[in-house]
Amino acid sequence: MSDELMPRGRLKWLCRRGMKEHDVLFERFLAREYDGLDRDAQAAFIRLAEMDDPDVNAIFLGRVDAPDTQIRAVVDRMVALKD
Repeated sequence: MSDELMPRGRLKWLCRRGMKEHDVLFERFLAREYDGLDRDAQAAFIRLAEMDDPDVNAIFLGRVDAPDTQIRAVVDRMVALKD
């Protein structure tokens, strides 16, 4: 049995967002960082990806706090990831 938290295809689909800027952040992070995360951080990324776009945008812009510290850490890593 696979130890994946979510099938890769489904996760890639969740990374397709309503805003191009979010598409870039999510897809880049998935391609470059996701596999190197521990299971808790992967789960936090999935929780973030499952959130609605307005909520995700508010977190990225610092208008609201992330729902938990694990999601905050993932968001910080996503924003820090450069081209």
